[in-house]
Amino acid sequence: MLKYVTVLLLFFLIISSVSALETYGSGDDKIEDMKDRILEEEDEEESEEEEEKNNEEDEDEGMNPFFEFLFMITADSFNYRFARYPYAANSDAIRFCTYKDEDPDITKWGFVHATSQFSYLFNGICGTTNKVGINIFAVHLNSFYQRIFSENEAFSVISINPGFSIIGNDFLVHYFFGALFLDFLDEAFFSFGFHSQLIFPKKVILDIYNLNSIVYSFAFIHGDLSINYALRFINIGAGLTFNYYAETLYIGPLIKLSLWL
Repeated sequence: MLKYVTVLLLFFLIISSVSALETYGSGDDKIEDMKDRILEEEDEEESEEEEEKNNEEDEDEGMNPFFEFLFMITADSFNYRFARYPYAANSDAIRFCTYKDEDPDITKWGFVHATSQFSYLFNGICGTTNKVGINIFAVHLNSFYQRIFSENEAFSVISINPGFSIIGNDFLVHYFFGALFLDFLDEAFFSFGFHSQLIFPKKVILDIYNLNSIVYSFAFIHGDLSINYALRFINIGAGLTFNYYAETLYIGPLIKLSLWL
């Protein structure tokens, strides 16, 4: 199976490099066009929201005196205060962790997986991606930070996602959802994705990572596919990264270093 995956990686890498070079001649232009496209969409969204707000204000100008009085007493109700309950929960009696390691040398209740990778995305564009996954039993927390840059242009993608994990003897799958941010926008956007690892003999790991979001009307899709070799608690790997951001494709080879704690 790994042989076929390797062949597919090389095939997609060749196709992506040709398509990327034909579309844009400059990495700066490519990033700038994408950012302009998103900012124009942001302006349109703000204009529509402002128009809707003005329409609502126009409708409110003729508000009935009864509703004005109702609004007044409702606002005033927040000034009321009530006595506190005569008891409180005993925090010492609440135990969130009851798991006991019978053999701490081979079992543990959680782990941290940190990854740092570098990718070349053609047209003079490069990217760095840092991910941290934390597991406590089957509860998962995932953070994602990506910086895509050329000579004079750059942007960052940040995402925080809680989720859950499905754990087997030879595989690990995390499903998560949360929020995504872009460094040149003030808004947060819903995000979701998954991270899976298939463990093969001879310390080989097939790693697949996916993160998705909708930024205004644009799809944001990130994907990594890599083959990794485990050196005790350190993994080294190589593969392909795919980024489709606001109708702009950033794709190319990656190298990565992972740390398990």
